[in-house]
Amino acid sequence: IGAKMPFEPMMQAKREKMSLEDYARGPQIDAAIEAQRLGIAISPEQIQPTLVPKTLSAVAGQRGTDAIANANKNQIRKIVINELGLPETTQFDSKAPFAQARMRVAEPYSQVKKLPTMVADDNLISSLNNLKPDQAVIGANQKTKAINVLIDDAISKTSAGLDGAQILKNIQTLRQEARKTYNNKSADLQALDLADTRLAIANSLETMIESNIFNPKLLSDFRQARQKMAKTYAYEDATDFNTGMIDVNKLSRITSKDNAMTGDIAALGKIAGNFPDAFTTKATESMLSTPRITRSGIGGATLGALGYQLGGVTGSAIGTVAGVLAGEGA
Repeated sequence: IGAKMPFEPMMQAKREKMSLEDYARGPQIDAAIEAQRLGIAISPEQIQPTLVPKTLSAVAGQRGTDAIANANKNQIRKIVINELGLPETTQFDSKAPFAQARMRVAEPYSQVKKLPTMVADDNLISSLNNLKPDQAVIGANQKTKAINVLIDDAISKTSAGLDGAQILKNIQTLRQEARKTYNNKSADLQALDLADTRLAIANSLETMIESNIFNPKLLSDFRQARQKMAKTYAYEDATDFNTGMIDVNKLSRITSKDNAMTGDIAALGKIAGNFPDAFTTKATESMLSTPRITRSGIGGATLGALGYQLGGVTGSAIGTVAGVLAGEGA
C-alpha cells in the first residue's frame, strides 16, 4: 500500500479519463454489444482501441477488413430471414419474399381498412402543427414552404375525415416517398427535411388509427403488424435483387429516422451506423481468398525489410512470406 500511494493520484486520473472515454464511446459500446448478440464480426481495435488490437488490425491490413465484411454477409441474411419469419432457403433476388412476409401480418390491416370515417381530434392537429419549422429562423419562409404545404394538406384531409382504407393508403405512400429520399445519397438537406416530415405525418396517422380502435386484441395485433410491415419495406428497399444482398448501411439511414423500427433491424442499423466498414455490398471477393505474397502490407513490408538486412534478397523474400502469413494470422 505504501508503495502504491505516491502513484495513486496519477492512477485515479487515468481511471477517470478511461471512464470519460467510455461514456464518449457509449454508442459504439452499445453497438458492439448488439453485434456480439447477433453474431456480427467487428474489427478488434474498434471494440477495444488499445495497443494489441490496433497492432493486430494494422498487420492484418485491408485483408482483415475484407475478411470481416465477407464473414458478415451470410450472418445478415440469417438475421433477416429470422426476423421476417421466412424459410431458411429464401433467396432475396426479387420482391417475392418480402411480399410473402407482408402477407403473414396483413390480417390486422384488413380489419383496419374496414374502419369507418375517422376525424382528427385536437391532439392530432396539434401534433401536426408542431411539425412546422420555426418561422422566426431567417430564411425559413422560403426553405420550409413545401413542408408547411404538406402539413396543412394533412390537417385539411384528416379534419374532413378519412376512412381506414384511405388512411392506410396515405401512410404507405408517405413512407415510400420518405424511404426513396433516404436511399438517395445525393438528396439535399431540404429533401431530407421533407422526408422527415412525411415520416412524422405517417406516424401521426398511425396514432390516429390506434385511437379509433376499441377492440384491445385488434389494437395489439395492429401495433405488432405495423412494426413488422415497416421492417419488410425497409429490408426490401435496402436489397440489391441482382446479388440478393442487403445493404446494411442503407438500413442505418432508415432506422435512424423511423421509430417503428425495433428489434434486430434497429440493432443492425445501429451497428452499421457505428461500424460501416464491417459490411460489404459485393457479392463475391474481387480477388482470390488465398494469401497474396506482397510487400504492400505492414507485415510483409516490415519483415521483408528486416530479412533484407539480415540475408539480402533471399532473406527479404523469406521475410515477406513470413510477414504475409503474420498478416493472415492477425
